[in-house]
Amino acid sequence: MDILSDKTPQERALYILGRYGATSQEHHARWVIDQTLRALLGCPLVHKSAIDASGAHYEYLAQGDSPEYLAFISGGYWDKGVPP
Repeated sequence: MDILSDKTPQERALYILGRYGATSQEHHARWVIDQTLRALLGCPLVHKSAIDASGAHYEYLAQGDSPEYLAFISGGYWDKGVPP
């Protein structure tokens, strides 16, 4: 998501839809919807870290939560999906 750091919320949403929107698997489509919503609601980009399958540590940039996003998803069950 580093490519999104200098984009407006609308540009971030359009990038996500253009890059990942054609996925045909439901769990991936739910991720695209969630990430698009996060972009449109102004969620901040946050630095995260993880460990890959070989045990190597890596860092990446992801969309975090905004008060608007948390309010939107608080109304019931929200499936964040699985990244493609």
